[in-house]
Amino acid sequence: MLSAPGKTTAMRLFSIGFLAAFNLIVAGAVFGASRRTALQAGVRRGLTFIAAGMAAAAAGAVYLVVEAAMSANYQSTFSVADALFLLNYPLILAGLAQFPRGDRPVAGRWRIALDGAACVVGVGVPLWLGAVGPAWREAAGMDA
Repeated sequence: MLSAPGKTTAMRLFSIGFLAAFNLIVAGAVFGASRRTALQAGVRRGLTFIAAGMAAAAAGAVYLVVEAAMSANYQSTFSVADALFLLNYPLILAGLAQFPRGDRPVAGRWRIALDGAACVVGVGVPLWLGAVGPAWREAAGMDA
């Protein structure tokens, strides 16, 4: 969206403005959900952190739009907007860390083996069919 349909200043400002609006809407919805008294205290606290992270990303986008609108030839390697965007990650991680944890069932050998086989098949088959197999056939001269 940042480069379509053309790399114009107006399209860039629209894209970043859309990002700011979307983040504000999500932050408001998550913050509203965090105010529900039916939720556990850890869930409410976690949702508040996540809402703060989304609000920081929205503030970064708003700052970027204002900064870009103030000067037409704006070029910066680092700005306050970048710091606000980066603040999003630790706040969301802190929110996820606040969620209550469930009991972990004991993982037996068969469960670990089946989980490992599912991962190997889930990743290996598409990788083989899409990349490794065709490249191997082409290298062997079978699929020229």
